[in-house]
Amino acid sequence: KGLLVAPIFEDKIKEISGLYPTGIKEFIQTLIKEKEFKGKFTETIYTYIRALNLPSKLLVIGLGDSKKFKAKHVRKIGAKIAKIAKQQKVEEVSIVLPEEMADFSEELMEGLYLAQYEFDIFKSDKKQKSLHNFVQNLHLITAKLEKDFQTSIKKAKTIAESMNLVKDLVNSPSNHVHSERMAQEAKKIAKEND
Repeated sequence: KGLLVAPIFEDKIKEISGLYPTGIKEFIQTLIKEKEFKGKFTETIYTYIRALNLPSKLLVIGLGDSKKFKAKHVRKIGAKIAKIAKQQKVEEVSIVLPEEMADFSEELMEGLYLAQYEFDIFKSDKKQKSLHNFVQNLHLITAKLEKDFQTSIKKAKTIAESMNLVKDLVNSPSNHVHSERMAQEAKKIAKEND
C-alpha cells in the first residue's frame, strides 16, 4: 500500500535504470514500445501493480530533456508527486532517482514539502499541523547519494516551514495578523533560532 515513482528522462527513455524490479522495468518498456509514454516533462502514467514486496501503485513521470534539467524542474516534479500522493491518499512514497536527479535531493524535498501546504488555521477540524500532512514515509532509491544528504533534507524542511509560515501570515485576515502579531512571530522565530 504505497506509491512507487519511476522518473524517466525523455532523451534517455531507452536506458531504464537497473534499480527497477524486473516486472516494473518490463512494464515501462512496454509503455515506451507502444508509444504510450514519451518522457515529456511532467507527463504521467498512473496505474496499480500487483507484485510482492512492492507498493501497490506506480507513477511513471517524465522528466523532459536531461540536458535542460535544472533545480526548478526537480521542485515541480516533487510537487507533482506530492499532489498525486495527496489525491490518491497515499502515505508512503518510494522514488527511484536517476543519477542526474540525485544531486537535487534538496529541491525534490522542497517540492514535496511545499505542495503539501494547506491553510487550515481557522478550520475547527484541523489535521495535525505538519509538513507531512499526506506523505508519512518517503524512500529515495538511488545508486548515487550526495554527500550531505541529511543536511540537504534539513535545509529543505527549514525552507518549506519558513515559506509555509509566510503563507499562513499572508492568508490570514488583517484583524488576525497585525503589527503586534508580526512582532510576536519575529521574536518567536529569533528565539527558536538562537
